[in-house]
Amino acid sequence: NGNLEDSTDQFARTAFGTAEKDRKLTGQLFYEWTKSEFEESLDYRYDRLGLDGGWRFADSLTLVGDVGVESALDEDTTQGGLDDDFWSAGLRWEPGDKTSAEARAGQRFFGDSYYLAIKRQARIVAMEASYREEPTVESVRVGSTDFNPGELPPDNPGTQPGRASSNPFVAKDARLGLTATGSKTSIRATVYDTERDYLTGSLADETTIGGNLSATRQFAANFSGDVQATYQDTETEATLAQAKDHTYQTEAILRLNHRTSRTITTLLEDG
Repeated sequence: NGNLEDSTDQFARTAFGTAEKDRKLTGQLFYEWTKSEFEESLDYRYDRLGLDGGWRFADSLTLVGDVGVESALDEDTTQGGLDDDFWSAGLRWEPGDKTSAEARAGQRFFGDSYYLAIKRQARIVAMEASYREEPTVESVRVGSTDFNPGELPPDNPGTQPGRASSNPFVAKDARLGLTATGSKTSIRATVYDTERDYLTGSLADETTIGGNLSATRQFAANFSGDVQATYQDTETEATLAQAKDHTYQTEAILRLNHRTSRTITTLLEDG
């Protein structure tokens, strides 16, 4: 089956284009290649070749877009190739170094496609909002996520790492994050709405809504504390083989950190 399989995952991206971001005309030619080989399930391959460009027609406004060809994963998820067209167009707004916003709309092999990225850095609070859509498999998502060596990769909203790793899906990820940083305390809040639209039809699509709140307090030079609370609600769509389902998950963690010496830190954690 496709559960908890070992896999070999490879990803490559190459690009050639302009380096100066303040030019009126910018562009790059890029190629992306992803391949996953599983123990028992069918392999996964995805290719994408395109041209991404921008035209700054005002001091803070740039017309952006891309066009190219990609693998038609709705027809075959194993062979790769460059069989289907894609394009997108939109605007980028950059009124200063601390604020930027970009929005695009276009067409991909799976239908209408949208992209949004907003960043705002104030004196204490930083805000980030984003929405993106990309085809992938679970093993690639886990392997491309930042994690600490020697620790398990972080969980993904709605599923455990490795679940149904051989089934490709279109990941639709919307999230909003706020970070407040003071001299001794930092607070981070994130809310998200993620969807998994599976391409093969063998699994039910999933939607997860959730949030995370974390805070760190530096009590002394060698003593700090962390607190984290998480809630998420995952809805699995009904299929011929299973009924509609809801899964709820809550988590709370409290951690105290004491730097005993230059090379040793003692942790006390409860949750």
